[in-house]
Amino acid sequence: MTKQQAFVLYLNEQAAWRTRKAAEDLEDLHNPRSAMALSMFARFVSSLPEDDSDLALLLNRLFFGKDGKILAGDQVSDAVIRYGFDDAPKGSREFLQKLSIYALRDQEHFRE
Repeated sequence: MTKQQAFVLYLNEQAAWRTRKAAEDLEDLHNPRSAMALSMFARFVSSLPEDDSDLALLLNRLFFGKDGKILAGDQVSDAVIRYGFDDAPKGSREFLQKLSIYALRDQEHFRE
């Protein structure tokens, strides 16, 4: 599995979690909106070429386990799980770039 595929898998797992949460409370529109946004973002990431500069920067900053799966730091994890939760997401490219900043902050935190 490539790092890009691992990241897409991570995003889809988070979308699935939001979908399960949506089933628990059908009146709360936050979870289904977030699940949809995460799924759309995963499709966007999946469609990018491997040499996309924003994607490459993010993937170089993320942590990966021995099994190849993403080990998201706090900032990346919080940003992903909240994506689209409170309001419609801005733009996929913009979010990808923000995640790269969050991943760098997570790296700095782990170095301390």
